[in-house]
Amino acid sequence: MHSRNYYSSVCFCGHRPADIPFSLQYGLPQYADLVSKTWRAINQAVKEGHVHFICNMDKGFSLLCAGLLVNAKNCNRDFRHVSLTALLPFVDASYDGYWGRLHRKVLENSSEVLHFSSEPYAYVFQDRNRYMVDQCGLMICFDLNRPGLTFRTVRQAVRHGLKVWNVADSDDENLAYGAPDHFLEELSMLPLA
Repeated sequence: MHSRNYYSSVCFCGHRPADIPFSLQYGLPQYADLVSKTWRAINQAVKEGHVHFICNMDKGFSLLCAGLLVNAKNCNRDFRHVSLTALLPFVDASYDGYWGRLHRKVLENSSEVLHFSSEPYAYVFQDRNRYMVDQCGLMICFDLNRPGLTFRTVRQAVRHGLKVWNVADSDDENLAYGAPDHFLEELSMLPLA
């Protein structure tokens, strides 16, 4: 694996669907608010000159972010220069249902696909996230400050001096504009609860 200018790279980190206190379901106000805040953060990062994004490919917030970025790259010329790395924990990591479809879409539209390990092992997710943080200067996250991998990864980013934009805490209306409706519609297939 290789490194880039980490100041221009952004990583996504956040809770899985079961750990988010509302359903990731199109049409629900909390979901629309999360997508809008996330879109504003991604858009602001690009405006500030961040041109490379890394997704750890975990279902939930991270894949949601990557899906928004893929849609932006396909629909918005301001994003055509942006690259996306799909950082899988190990070979053959995948999901079923909605998350599987989104996972495949992100893989198909990524600039590069990396496998952190050839096979699963006890701390592969933690080690993969540590590698991801080491490659970036900014983290866009959804962290509810609950013990777990997201909590540890965000704390690691803070210790390493990354800027951290937590959309779970964000009421910042200064981050550009909300997500276009077609982004919400594209992500509207309901994930399994």
